Amino acid sequence: MKFLIFVLTFVSIKSWACTQKVDESKVMLFVDTNFSDLEIETAKRAACLRGEKLVVVPKTYKQYTAQIRQIETKLNAVKRCRQNCDAVSKEYADAQMELLKKREEEGSLKELIKKELEDTRKSNAKVTNFLLSGHDGGGNFGGYKGSVSREDISDIMNEFADINDVSTLMLLGCYTGVQKEIVNWKGIFPKVRMIGGYDGSAPLSDKPMGHHYLEDLLTKEKSLLQQADEKQLNQYVKANIRGLHSMHSAVYLEPSCSEEEESNAMYYGSLTNKKFSSFDLNQCMSKAKVINSVKTQYMKFDSGEVEPPKSPSDPAIKTVYDQARSLEHCFEQLDVPVNVNSLFNLRFYEAVKENFATFYKSELEIAESALKDIQVEQLIAELDDELAKVEQHEKKVDEENEVIRKDPESYFINLESKIKLAEWELDQMLDDSKKFEQLNKIQNPSYPANFEEEMLYDRYVQLKEEISEHRSKINYKNNPDLLIAVNRLKAQQRRNDLLSNKENIKLLKDKQIWLPNSDNLKKYSRKELRDNIHKMSGILSSKSLPRKTRLALRWAVDAQQEHLIHFQNPFEWHEVTVTVTPPERKITMGETISRPMSGLTLFGRDMGTLSSPLGGFMGGMGGGL
Repeated sequence: MKFLIFVLTFVSIKSWACTQKVDESKVMLFVDTNFSDLEIETAKRAACLRGEKLVVVPKTYKQYTAQIRQIETKLNAVKRCRQNCDAVSKEYADAQMELLKKREEEGSLKELIKKELEDTRKSNAKVTNFLLSGHDGGGNFGGYKGSVSREDISDIMNEFADINDVSTLMLLGCYTGVQKEIVNWKGIFPKVRMIGGYDGSAPLSDKPMGHHYLEDLLTKEKSLLQQADEKQLNQYVKANIRGLHSMHSAVYLEPSCSEEEESNAMYYGSLTNKKFSSFDLNQCMSKAKVINSVKTQYMKFDSGEVEPPKSPSDPAIKTVYDQARSLEHCFEQLDVPVNVNSLFNLRFYEAVKENFATFYKSELEIAESALKDIQVEQLIAELDDELAKVEQHEKKVDEENEVIRKDPESYFINLESKIKLAEWELDQMLDDSKKFEQLNKIQNPSYPANFEEEMLYDRYVQLKEEISEHRSKINYKNNPDLLIAVNRLKAQQRRNDLLSNKENIKLLKDKQIWLPNSDNLKKYSRKELRDNIHKMSGILSSKSLPRKTRLALRWAVDAQQEHLIHFQNPFEWHEVTVTVTPPERKITMGETISRPMSGLTLFGRDMGTLSSPLGGFMGGMGGGL
C-alpha cells in the first residue's frame, strides 16, 4: 500500500493522437482523482482501438500537472531542509493552497462527473466504459484533484440510469477488486461484464506494468469474454494479459452469452484464487479459520490489548488488513464483527492521531485551559454530600416504585406532564432572545460568564437531563415491572457510581486524566486512551460539574469516540500532511442551540456540511493505496 510520500521523477508525458474512426455515441469515462496522466494516455489508446470517445474528469487535468509537480518539488525541498526551514515549508503550504483554490473554483468531482454525464445525455451518447483512478481504501478514491466515493458514484448513476451502458469497469486503486467491492460495484453498473482492479496494493500510476495491465484488459475484453472454459481462460490470460500475475491484480468476468447467467462468472484474485475460477460467494465457509484469525487480531488491536504497530508496513497489521479486505464480503455474510475501515485506521493509527491533534489544536488548548480552573476539593465535597444522602435517595426510589406498582397508568400520565412542563420551560428559555444569545455564547468554555449566565446554563442542562431521564422511563410504559427493577438496580448502584466519580476527580487533580493532544497521543497506548475516555465519561455523570469542565470533558469524549475509536475520519487522515482535511462531522465545543426546540442538534455535534479542502498530498501518482 502506498502510504509514504514518494520522491518522484516526472517523466515526459506525450499526448497520443487517434487516427481511427471513433463512435461518438460510445463514451469511455475516466475519472482521475490524483495524478494519472500516464494512465489517461493508456486509456486514450485503448479507447481509440475500441472505437470509443474518451472523456476525462476533470477536463482540465493537464492544467493540474504543473501545479502538482510544483507541490512535489517543494515537498522534496521540505524533506531535504535541515535549518531555517520556515520559508521552505511556507512555499510548500502556499502551493497546496493554490491547488485547493483551483479545486474549489472548478467544483467537486461529483459535480464535474454529473456535468459530463449531462452533456453525454444531451448528445444522445451512452457511457460504455468507466475508469476511476486514485488512492483508495476500499470504495473511496481521493488525491490531488479531490475525492469521490462509491456511494457518490451510485447516486450519480441512479440519476443517469438511462445512459448507463457500462460493460467494462476499471478501478485503479488499492483493494478495489476484492470480492465485496466487486459485488457492490456490480450493483451500480448492472450491465458490467468485466471489472478490473486490485485486491492488494496498486502500483503507482507511472509504473509500466500497471499500464500494460490496463491496456490489455481494455483492448482484449471481447476475447476475454469469449473464454467460457476455465482452463482456456487461464491459458489465454497467461499469454495475453501483461502484469496480471506480477501484481495484486483482481479481475471479474462474465464470459457468458447472457448477462443474466451470473453462474458462469469468473474471478481472479492475487491474494485468493491466483487463477480464474467460479465467482462463488459461498466459499466463505471454507475460509472460517482465516476469518476467525482476522477477527481475533482486529479485536486485539481495537481494544488496545495489542498496540497497533507504528509502521503501516509492519506485517503484524498489514497481513491482517490484506486478509480483511479480501474477505470483507464474508464478514457481512457470516455476520463477523470486523469493521475493515476501522482496521484501515488502526493500520495508520499514528497518522490518524497526529492529524486529529493538528485539526483540533485550538479546541485542545481551550479544553486544557478549562480543566486547569477546576475546583477539585469543592467537587469532592459535593460528592461526599451526595454520598451521605444515598439512603435517602434509595427511600425516594422505593416510594416511586410503590406508586408505579399501585397505579402505573397514573404514574406515566404524571411523567408525561412533567416532560411537557420541562419542555415548555425550555421553549420559553430559547424564545427569549437575550437568553438564547447567552446560551450560545456560553457553549465556549473560554466565555467569561457572569453569575446570572452560569445559573442560566445550569438550569438549561438540568432541564435537558430531566427531559431525557423522564423520556427513558416512558419507554417502559408497556412494562412497568421492568421499570421498577431498573429503578431498584440504579439505586443500588448509586453509591458505587459516586465513589467512582470521586476517584476519577482525584485522578483529574493528579493529572492522571489527560487530553488527547499530540504529546499525550504519542505517550500513551491505545489501551490507556480507552481507559482515559472511560474515566472522563465517569466524571461527566456527576451533576455538580461546573460549565467549563463539563464542556471540555464532553468535547474530549465525543471527539475521541468519533475519530479515535469509531474512526469517522477523512480517508486522507491515513497520512500526515501540512493541510489537514476536515472531517464531515466536526465535533464542536458545546452544542449549537437553535429554535424551536425541535431544531436542537445532537449534543456536541456540528451537523453542518463542511467543504473538503485539499485531500491528497499522499505522494506518488494515481493508483491509490
